Amino acid sequence: MNKAAFLALVPIAGAYLAYRLGLKAYFKQREYEIVRTRYLENTLDLLSGAVESALSTFRNNWHYGLQILKQFPEVGPAMEQQDFEKGFVRPASGTFQIAVAHRLTRLLGGDRAFWKMEQLLFAFVDEANDFFHNDLAAAIKKGIRGELNKSKEEVVNMYLERLKKYDKESYNYYALLTELETLSSFLEQERFTFKAIQDFHKKKEVQDSISRLNAALQMVLGEEKKDTANNGIHRPGDPRGGSPAGDS
Repeated sequence: MNKAAFLALVPIAGAYLAYRLGLKAYFKQREYEIVRTRYLENTLDLLSGAVESALSTFRNNWHYGLQILKQFPEVGPAMEQQDFEKGFVRPASGTFQIAVAHRLTRLLGGDRAFWKMEQLLFAFVDEANDFFHNDLAAAIKKGIRGELNKSKEEVVNMYLERLKKYDKESYNYYALLTELETLSSFLEQERFTFKAIQDFHKKKEVQDSISRLNAALQMVLGEEKKDTANNGIHRPGDPRGGSPAGDS
């Protein structure tokens, strides 16, 4: 090949090389985006949203329950027609997404702490929801009609104790939201490929997060064992084994 022909090929070779490098960079970027979408947007973000919704539902109902208890000693027959249940929010249906939870479990190398904690959270919110709608609201209505077998002061004190118990227990579940956000933040900062994401669970930041959540999980399970020993059964149902309202 003469010099002129060689020089003519140089720009073509350069253009081809640039094309190949650009194509490689494009596919690598697409790989990053697919991993991010699958494990951040369609896994961690979805779970965080469901957990936040469940906790917000509980917190709204807890505050409303406290509010109507404070008003209870002053209510009378004139308020009998008021529907106290309207202020309580029911949990969104279908918040526990099994496929998404399984995907997170695989991402974490098979560790099931997040899966177990999420199930316990939704069971807790369902139990609390039943208490607010079918127990506390019913007691208020019976109190207004004078159908309770206890004084208003006794009823208020009993329900305040139950609200305190629910409040204390609820804080254990905020660890789940915190650690989901920790994993999300770490995944956002790194550019994982299909191969690299397989070792996500081996990262120190991830292992630390799993360890913290497992510790929180053991606290929840420990409290449940204590409740079971004291009351015979804790969940589902009445956390204290009785209702001042009696049967509706």
